[in-house]
Parts: sequence; C-alpha cells; structure tokens
Amino acid sequence: MTNRILGKWVDRVCISFEEARSFFPDNKVVVTGNMIRKSFSKAEEPQPAEPDQPLNVLVLGGSQGARSINRAVTAALEPLVEFKNRVRWTHQTGEADTETVRQSYEIQNWQAEVAPFFFDMESRYRQADLVICRAGATTLAEITACGKPSVLIPFPHATHNHQEMNARVLEAAGAGVVILDSEVNGEIIAAHITEMLRNPSLRLQRARASFALGRRDSTRRVMEQCLELIERRAA
Repeated sequence: MTNRILGKWVDRVCISFEEARSFFPDNKVVVTGNMIRKSFSKAEEPQPAEPDQPLNVLVLGGSQGARSINRAVTAALEPLVEFKNRVRWTHQTGEADTETVRQSYEIQNWQAEVAPFFFDMESRYRQADLVICRAGATTLAEITACGKPSVLIPFPHATHNHQEMNARVLEAAGAGVVILDSEVNGEIIAAHITEMLRNPSLRLQRARASFALGRRDSTRRVMEQCLELIERRAA
C-alpha cells in the first residue's frame, strides 16, 4: 500500500521485476533490479559440475530463521541417507532453533555447518549449488545474481503475498521451484535434492536460468536514475 501511494508522488520508480510494472504509473517505471552489493557483479555464469563434486545446499530462513524450513530440512535427512556422502549442508537457523537443528545433523552423522546467522553471505552463495530459502526481494536478487537454482518457500504472512509473487517469477523462468509454507515437509525437500543429484543437466539448466534473471548491475542502474533526476532538477 505504501509503495502504491508513493508511486503517485515520486518522479521515478525502480522495480525488480517487469511483473511489478502494472502497480505504478507506467511513465515513471524503470526495471533496474533490486540493489545488491557491488561484489555480486563479479559472479560468473554457471558451468557443469565435476562428476564427483558434492551438492552444497545452503538453507536460509531470513535473519530470524524459519521454523517450518528448519523442520522440513531436518526431516529430509533420513530419506536422503543414501546420499550422505554426496550432500554438504550450510544451514542458517535463526537463534531459536540452532541447537535443535545442529543436533539433528549430528545424530544422523551429516556433514553440516549450522549457525544462527551468517555474515559472509557472498561466499556462502558462491559455495552453494542449491539454495533453500524464503523469497524476499533481496534474497532473490542475490540468488539470481550468483546464478543459483533454488527451492523457494515464501513467507506466508508477507503483505499481499508478495513473496509468493516474487518466487513465481523465478519458477516461471525455470530458475527454481516454489513450495508453499503450508505444504513443505521432509519428503518434498528430499525429493528436490534427489532430483538435483540424479539430474546434473537439470541442475545446470536451472542455474543458468537463474543467472539470466540476475541483474548484477542493479545498484549502478539505480544510481544512474538518481543522477539523472538530480541533473534534471539542476538544469
């Protein structure tokens, strides 16, 4: 609602996805992408994985974590037992679930790095082959900038369901799959990871589709729009 009101008053509206254009006055809209750190601009196009390379799975639940994601991923460990030597986990849990999640990996003897929060997100994305996460605008901008396939579980209480709308853009482009929060469980997560392990060509296809969506120059594009408006006012 705030964006729609402000859209009537501002001189320029920078959006992340073409699908958002209809919500604003068309003559003010520029598709720039969502601003991300400059270092993401250095990401390179995904290449085929080495045959024996393990699948590095990055699990994110936002800064506070996401209990539904934590529970679904830990429930997926038992169905994935045959791939124990082929999957490595990096799991950001949020403060509340850290010990419970860590114990789940340890009890079942999985290789996993578990923490309430990661501050070095750029390196985490670079190492990842698959990202399981919410569908906030910045997260999707970073995922696509790096060209990572994803399993997206939108936050169900986001205003006007905007996270699902974000996620559907990636799904439609073949960059990832969407699972509703009310439907996510261990079997579904395990099935998607199994698919990535058994079908390297699909994994690469989704990675390249994600990379194609990415706007690695988004921050520069927004800056240029600001400078253009400043110069117009000064003229």
